[in-house]
Amino acid sequence: MLEQLTLSGPWTAAQKNTDETFSATVPGDIYHDLLRAGRIDDPFYRDNELDVQWVGDVDWVYTRTLDVPETLLNRERVLLRCEGLDTICTIKINGKKIGQGDNMFRTYEFDVKRALRAGENTIEVTFIGSVKAAKQALRTMGSQCPARPDLRETPARNYLRKM
Repeated sequence: MLEQLTLSGPWTAAQKNTDETFSATVPGDIYHDLLRAGRIDDPFYRDNELDVQWVGDVDWVYTRTLDVPETLLNRERVLLRCEGLDTICTIKINGKKIGQGDNMFRTYEFDVKRALRAGENTIEVTFIGSVKAAKQALRTMGSQCPARPDLRETPARNYLRKM
């Protein structure tokens, strides 16, 4: 029988390069976590959406500790399975980079055995701001994919594989 640990549930989130953390839930999203923490007004009410546009311009770090039993480390491989990472991100376990994501519509699996130790471990997922990442992709690719002109969003958003 395969042993499984779940990473669903409580995490901690923070804007990158800040010390102010708040509770987060996985699976979930930064907007709901910010709303539950009282850091933004409801973006679905009236035109509050316009006041939270900054959220996509900054990077977010999700962190969680997990207890890894020694028996799990006796396996040939230990896989971390990620579904729906949104979107450009880097994953570290105990400070070691184990992988990255760039497409929300796929599943990623990483062999993380080399990064784990028996007992307490820390997993950290750093998400690059989606608007920032889209603008960088536009600069890198040098041309613009068409987007609806009536949206306030950057046309570069078409460069990302995300909802």
